[in-house]
Amino acid sequence: MGWLDSIEHNRWLSAQLQALIAEAKVSTTPSGFSEGPEGEEPSPRAQFTLSARMLHAFSLGTLLGLPGSRRYADHATHTLRRVIDEHLKGLPDPSAVDEEENTDSESYKAEVRGGDIDYQLDNALLISASAAAAVANRPGAHELLLEALHEQERRWLVPNSLVYGAIASGSTQHKAPIVSLGTLASTTEAYLAAAEATADPVWIDRAEAITLAVARMGNEASWRLGEYIDIETSSPVAQGEQGWAKKWEHWSSTPVLEGVQIGTLLRWARLSIQVRAALRSLGRKPDDALLEAATEFFERARVDGWRQLGHAGFVTSVGFDDHEKQILDNRHYMWVVCEGVCAAVSLARALRDDGASEGEVEHYEHCYRSWLDFINDELIVRPGQWLHVLSFDNQVTEESAPRSGDIAWAIQTVLIGRIPMWPPFASAISRGLLDHPEEAPTDRRSWVPFRRRH
Repeated sequence: MGWLDSIEHNRWLSAQLQALIAEAKVSTTPSGFSEGPEGEEPSPRAQFTLSARMLHAFSLGTLLGLPGSRRYADHATHTLRRVIDEHLKGLPDPSAVDEEENTDSESYKAEVRGGDIDYQLDNALLISASAAAAVANRPGAHELLLEALHEQERRWLVPNSLVYGAIASGSTQHKAPIVSLGTLASTTEAYLAAAEATADPVWIDRAEAITLAVARMGNEASWRLGEYIDIETSSPVAQGEQGWAKKWEHWSSTPVLEGVQIGTLLRWARLSIQVRAALRSLGRKPDDALLEAATEFFERARVDGWRQLGHAGFVTSVGFDDHEKQILDNRHYMWVVCEGVCAAVSLARALRDDGASEGEVEHYEHCYRSWLDFINDELIVRPGQWLHVLSFDNQVTEESAPRSGDIAWAIQTVLIGRIPMWPPFASAISRGLLDHPEEAPTDRRSWVPFRRRH
């Protein structure tokens, strides 16, 4: 019997989950949340993203029956509503739309930098969090979710099935011509959560379209896929020319990421399986490209990223050609190994649901055990506190302190092995599927039976 079938292992996972949610309460402030009790008041955008992550966490705590979680979930909802309202009040009325222009021009970049920028990543976090809160029946959550979904359809969808990564909030409403794989991943997660919370399968269709586009690009790139996608051509942004990153930095709230991001590959391995499971819940036959993408992204990340430079842990990013000589960022981030654990569980569960033998599943269960051992041995300071990042040789650095915003990765890591690949976390708990991770029966009757109006 493997760990994924062990009652005692599930008890360990449950204890870790309860400790994470208890620790999250410490970060609460009168105006929202901070990075722990000593944390400074975050910027409005940081407050928004942190509150969204906390809303998701405390909504799960509510569904799990952990006392006190409801109050903290409602605090997060109120914080999100306040931050959104304050942001909207400060925006100018849009008076123009993008016209044909030189997006490389200094005037264009200055105009983008000169105003606020709305990011699709923030929208995705809001959708995921409000969907979980709606399932947990928290006041105001359903309204937040419907507003966010309306905004998606009004401003963010691209005709080729992708989404815009950023839109300038100034009068011109400029749209970023690129989007990151991380943003597309968060969007796919959000659409899956929205589909279940609203019983509307159109969001599964959209998640599938994004995932198949990423799978196609990954296949064409031998699964070493760069972080940025050109929206117009639906292809990876070439990183070969000198100074390529300078072309896009005015759109990014963080430094432009170079090379292949190992955590992103692992994340798409997991999402490919979850989209596949969502389609099966509708009684559809998923495209074989989804299982292929999950397998190939997983193996590429494992081979290129794990135990480099003689030490356990995933490096953060590598080059496109010779990964052993082109380790671009050798730090071991907590979120990357968390995604590794989740990807391993997802593939093991998918194969089991397909009737695979224990021998066929063992590779993924071995990875699960090894990577969870790493988390336990190197990252967990005490239950509820996980280090943010370590050096390449697993030493604590100035960046290592646990961060409240990491709670989403940690909760996902200790919960994903206890539920099916579909439905999403909140709905799985609500349906009584915790510790019943086998694939749930197809139930098309629960989906909205009417055609949407456009």
